[in-house]
Amino acid sequence: FLTLLFAVGIVEWKEYKDADDLPEELSAEDATETSNEKAESIAVNAPVPVQILRNPLFYLAVGFGISLGMGMASKINAAAMALLLPFAFFVRWLMYDRKKKLGTEYWSQVLVLLIVGGIATILSFRVFQPYAFDGIGLNAQWVKNISEQRAQASGTADLPWNLQWIRRTHLYSFENLTIWGLGLPLGILAWAGFLWMGWRILKGEHKHLLLWGWTAFYFAWQSMQFNPTMRYQLPIYPLLAMMAAWILFELAGTNISIEKRSTLRKVSATALGLLILTLTAVWAFAFQSIYLRAEPRIAASLWMFENAPSGINVLI
Repeated sequence: FLTLLFAVGIVEWKEYKDADDLPEELSAEDATETSNEKAESIAVNAPVPVQILRNPLFYLAVGFGISLGMGMASKINAAAMALLLPFAFFVRWLMYDRKKKLGTEYWSQVLVLLIVGGIATILSFRVFQPYAFDGIGLNAQWVKNISEQRAQASGTADLPWNLQWIRRTHLYSFENLTIWGLGLPLGILAWAGFLWMGWRILKGEHKHLLLWGWTAFYFAWQSMQFNPTMRYQLPIYPLLAMMAAWILFELAGTNISIEKRSTLRKVSATALGLLILTLTAVWAFAFQSIYLRAEPRIAASLWMFENAPSGINVLI
């Protein structure tokens, strides 16, 4: 999620829009053509490496790579988040730059930032996952272990515990996540927020695209796996909870002016939020209470110890 936060930073960082917004140490001569030029135009006479180092997006890309490498060191599947870096720059272009006449310098800087993020990822992974390496190259035993794990998870390896997944549908992950992972009260609200946010993106609100797109991609990816266990969806739980909260704020009318905001809307959204929060807590308590009771086979064994006569051998 630190990686995701850096990606959001890349999308949301806004450059100096007007000459009046420039820091005092930057004179009007530093801006070119018009007062509405973005920060790419500032210090245009400086060498390209200097321009890149002065760009806050450079440090966001480095932070993205470092945190991604740490995530991959914990679980190699986190490598899929590498897609978020180019996706973040795409969303950024979609929101701010697509209507501008962009030269090769713009795309060259984006390419350099992508490369910087990739290098930071590799270095971070090398530091935080030393078992994966043998000197500079990869550790053959580590690669073999990862391959074995992938074979077990994909069903290629014929293992007894994999038989449970043969007749599962691709909705299995969705069903378990909604009913047990989030609980129906929060689950229904979260998916409603997901669908509504998707509709708003189609209507042109591209600011939601990064988080919504990652949630949709990751959920679909894990749902299509051979063993779509509920725990594999854990990385999108906070995002779904965020979408549940977002839809409450939308219902309250926080996206419209205070003068036009209805008190009834605010009270209704607040009441709904409190209701969902309470029901989710009750649902979680009811779910975990299963583990406060003895599992049937253990309970039967305890009954035998307490009631069956001693000195008898049970032969099977």
